[in-house]
Amino acid sequence: MSRQGRPPPRPGPLAGYRVVDFSQAAAGPFCTQNLGDFGADVVKVEPPDGDMIRGWNAQEWQGLGTYFIGINRNKRSIRLDLKQEAGRAIAVRLCDQADIVVENYRPGTMARLGLDYESVRTRNASVIYTSITAFGEDGPLRDQPGMDIILQAFAGVMGITGVEGGEPVKVGSPVADLGTGYAAALATMAAAVHRERSGEGQLVRISMLNAVISLMSNHTSGFLMYGSPIKRMGSAHPQLVPYQAFETSRGEYLIVGILNERFWANLCRSLGRNDWLADPRYMTNRERVQNRNALLAELKSIIRAQPIENWEAQFGQFDVPHCRVNSFESLFAHPQLQYEQTVAPIRHPKAGNLKVIDQPGRLSLFPDVTHLPPPFLGEHSRDILAELGFAETEIKDLENCGVI
Repeated sequence: MSRQGRPPPRPGPLAGYRVVDFSQAAAGPFCTQNLGDFGADVVKVEPPDGDMIRGWNAQEWQGLGTYFIGINRNKRSIRLDLKQEAGRAIAVRLCDQADIVVENYRPGTMARLGLDYESVRTRNASVIYTSITAFGEDGPLRDQPGMDIILQAFAGVMGITGVEGGEPVKVGSPVADLGTGYAAALATMAAAVHRERSGEGQLVRISMLNAVISLMSNHTSGFLMYGSPIKRMGSAHPQLVPYQAFETSRGEYLIVGILNERFWANLCRSLGRNDWLADPRYMTNRERVQNRNALLAELKSIIRAQPIENWEAQFGQFDVPHCRVNSFESLFAHPQLQYEQTVAPIRHPKAGNLKVIDQPGRLSLFPDVTHLPPPFLGEHSRDILAELGFAETEIKDLENCGVI
């Protein structure tokens, strides 16, 4: 259903929550964007030069780079110099009125600014304080810088990604950053539920290390219990066969994923290879894994003989799990995305029409989320200071001193 013609959206389930967001780059901002999507008032506190990712991408417009646009909607921005005492005093007042505080600085940074959890909760006992670190707050790596590629490497993602015998490959999407952001948002919302029930605030700690390792739980459990190694296998699966990409006649790739014996039977029938159903090498997934190379050699030859459209039609008819490997061009041209309303248009008063990926979690009582466009640096500084009780003369003095 189109968004046009609908009544104005209801305030989200987190309406009334004030989030003070000190985070930069990706993991923290993606966490707070999710909170903003569900109705929280997110105040993004930015240093004088802005969030470090504001200009990432050549197609930026006055500090609205496409990377920044993708993870900073539903927020208001205040430009604040925390190196000045007056700037820290404003940050303290923001935290005094916050329901949730989010930060992703290196351990010890917020304490030096007097904005760590212990300092904030002495004035705001019910605050939920979410601290995102790279490797944790203790241990030999606590002070090491962490970013997506480093955590993908250290946590083992790159160790199992790529073709067999090839060099390590990072996942194209920044899964370390965004996976951490989701984990932080989930834990923060759980703390908010507890506060609603008990009135208690608490410290929420998320390390990128633990968040990324948790994304591989299906593989790590086998290693931890039995020492089973996982090697790079390209698009293949160590425990399922066939379950990977196959090249078709024009060089396009098609995924075939056989999860159970019913789908295996469907595949055999679709290919006219009922003999495989009685072949002791392939009768169950266990045997197919043991005889992976023999089966895949035959299957690759068969699939390479026809164009991808033929296989899509044939596999669709026989209910064989399949999917072409999309480019962005083919993905965003697919009609399914219209039904899912995957792309959300946002009207920016100065930058014009923006397009972002909508919040994937849909609530039946809140079918639309209020989309504030990603903010310019300091766009809402004056409004936020006025809400904190600053007079116009005080705001002008802060501007003149470069605090805001």
